Amino acid sequence: DGFTLAYSRRILEGQVPHRDFIIIRPFLSPLIHTPFVLFGGEYTYWVSRFFVWFQFACISWAWVCIVDRAFGNPFDNATKLFVALASFAASVHYFVLTAWHTVDGLFLVSIGLWVLLTQQHKGARIFGYLLIASAYLCKQSFLFIAPLAILLLGDWREKKYWLTITLPAAGYCAYLLATGSLSEAVLQMASQTGFVSTGVLSYLN
Repeated sequence: DGFTLAYSRRILEGQVPHRDFIIIRPFLSPLIHTPFVLFGGEYTYWVSRFFVWFQFACISWAWVCIVDRAFGNPFDNATKLFVALASFAASVHYFVLTAWHTVDGLFLVSIGLWVLLTQQHKGARIFGYLLIASAYLCKQSFLFIAPLAILLLGDWREKKYWLTITLPAAGYCAYLLATGSLSEAVLQMASQTGFVSTGVLSYLN
C-alpha cells in the first residue's frame, strides 16, 4: 500500500523517473495518481482508495455495456445496473484497494473499448485507441492489447489507427531522450525477465 503513491511523491518533488529513481515500468501509473498526493494531504490514502473504487466501478460498467452491445442490447437499464454492481462488488472484494498499475491499465483499456464500441461521434475511434494504447505505459504486459483491438475490430486497414497506438510510446521515448534517462529506462525495464510467466501465464491462474 502506497507503492505507487511513493513514486507519485517523487515525481511531485521534481525527480525524473528512471534517472533519479528506479522504476521497472513506464511511469504513467504514478503520474495518474499525483493529484491525490498533491491535494490529498492527510487524507491521501482515503482519496486514493476512493479513486480505485471509482476505477473498478467504471471498469464494471464499461464491460456490462460492451457485453450488452455485443449481444444486441438484451439488457434493460435495471439489469445492467444489477450486473455492474455485482461485478464491482466482486472486484473490490478480490483485489486490495490501493493505487496499482494493473488497475490503471485495465481502467484505460476498458474505457477505451467502451468508447470504441458505444460512441459514434467524430474522433471517438482515435480517442478510444489512444486510451487503450496508453495502458502499456502503466504496465508492459498491456503492449499487445492495442494492436489486438485493431485486428479484432476490423480497423487493421486504417493506417491512422496504427499510428495512433504508437503515439504514447513515441511521447514516452521523446521524454526519456529530453531528460537524458533513456539508457537507464531501458536497463530498468529490461530487468523484468519473467515476461511470459508474469505477463501471460499469470492470467491463466
